[in-house]
Amino acid sequence: MRAHAKLFLASSNPGKLAEYRALATASASTLVVELGLLPDFNALPVFEENAPTFVENAAGKALHCSRLWDGLVFADDSGLVVPALGGAPGVHSARYAGTQATNSERIEKLLREMRGKTGSERAAHFVCAIAVADRGRALAIVTDRVDGEILEAPRGRKKSVQPSGEGVPQIARRSFGHAIVLAPMATKSKKKRSAKKKLTSRKSKRAKPAETPKVSKPARAAGTDPKRVTAILARLDEAYGNATCELKHENAFQLLISTILSAQCTDVRVNQVAETLYKKYPDAKAFAYATPGELEQDIRPTGFFRNKTKSVMGASKAIIEKFGGQVPRTMEKILTLPGVARKTGNVVLGTAYGISSGVVVDTHVLRLSNRLDLSRNEDPKKVEQDLMQIIPRDKWIKFSHQLIWHGRRVCHARKPKCAECNMESLCYARDKTVSGTSLN
Repeated sequence: MRAHAKLFLASSNPGKLAEYRALATASASTLVVELGLLPDFNALPVFEENAPTFVENAAGKALHCSRLWDGLVFADDSGLVVPALGGAPGVHSARYAGTQATNSERIEKLLREMRGKTGSERAAHFVCAIAVADRGRALAIVTDRVDGEILEAPRGRKKSVQPSGEGVPQIARRSFGHAIVLAPMATKSKKKRSAKKKLTSRKSKRAKPAETPKVSKPARAAGTDPKRVTAILARLDEAYGNATCELKHENAFQLLISTILSAQCTDVRVNQVAETLYKKYPDAKAFAYATPGELEQDIRPTGFFRNKTKSVMGASKAIIEKFGGQVPRTMEKILTLPGVARKTGNVVLGTAYGISSGVVVDTHVLRLSNRLDLSRNEDPKKVEQDLMQIIPRDKWIKFSHQLIWHGRRVCHARKPKCAECNMESLCYARDKTVSGTSLN
């Protein structure tokens, strides 16, 4: 007898469901998979797909919806990535040409921006990530990509503003249906050179000394002009003068625990859990000697509860045994606690103690720093170093809170409210939903 499983797609799109059903039917698996749309999906609390990667978006959405539904839930995230355009459309392809843009309009914009680009500059890849979760626990995450180059029409055909899928190389057509033709990279043909040219080439090669390979580094962001940075800080003060950490806490220890729990989880969810959590576990000793299985269930709604339980109990024991029951006040010491990295350290030191040890770089700060061209790095540690060089130290704490607030309220990953943004005139991001920039 074949095993049976029922999965619910975190979407209200019947077309997408039909595609997954077709894939399930065509698979050679011994497992009978029944697929359906998650009931009342549009009535569920919205999950903001604002993570920097497809995997994080898919996993976050699956975990979010699985906590609200008793059954297996799967979610996906996918899109086209064009390195020559700074990654655009990237994770934000759904709003690449504006929230109301049609697929044809997005294609036209991409083709316009690709004009004049040749060879490796036309390289692109399509990424798809799928995650399965059950009641707030991630069960599986699968990701794959198709590499190729952007063409304005299938090879051997006339160019068209909106080419059809017919004639697309099998690797592209089989993997995804995208109106832009993503073809395998063409191999350049080599013309035969004359003996004279070959001889000249050999001589020139002998004459040149061996060169040390250069490691490419991200160029310094052009948007770090002091005048522009000052203007951005002024706009943030104007919009978010009272911005602060949105994790509810009564002391540094509670803030530490809540920050650990906030990994891959919303502050709203953590605050809901914290309402009863700190009544049951009032101090470090209570957490340090808690029953692991019981604590896991208490923090289960925040996701990844097994790893978080280990971190919370480990950090609590270290605070008792090494620091006299008090959360350390230096970055060097706080980083010795299990489950604590620079982001958590900066949150606690800055918010609880008012110590400017660095800049908090979460998913919002990372995204907005790139979008505002304050940093061109993607590694949080490098982004933090970039920001520390251009933001006055006395503004490090407030700046991170303000950028996080702006990311949550206005500058969303997929659907930024550019028309409502008071920094719109200072922003020249490729994925803006309105046009026009000036420094004033």
